[in-house]
Amino acid sequence: MNADEIRSWKGKPYPELAAAVLEKFIPDCLPAETLGFMCREAYDYPVPLESVEARIHVMRLDRGPTASFKDFAARMMPG
Repeated sequence: MNADEIRSWKGKPYPELAAAVLEKFIPDCLPAETLGFMCREAYDYPVPLESVEARIHVMRLDRGPTASFKDFAARMMPG
């Protein structure tokens, strides 16, 4: 991933970002539409970013269905 590609992700919803990143690690394993669907299904909850200070943010990994960071990995596994 290059800097321009990463910058282009600004403001995109988490499921879309997850699919874009996963495509880099599993190229040609799944059609992009399937991967996108899996990410939308797995991450059907808000993933808030909280500002710590200028240009520094924290992604709240405790906002999934079970209030655990594991929701971010475990919810993709059934797919």
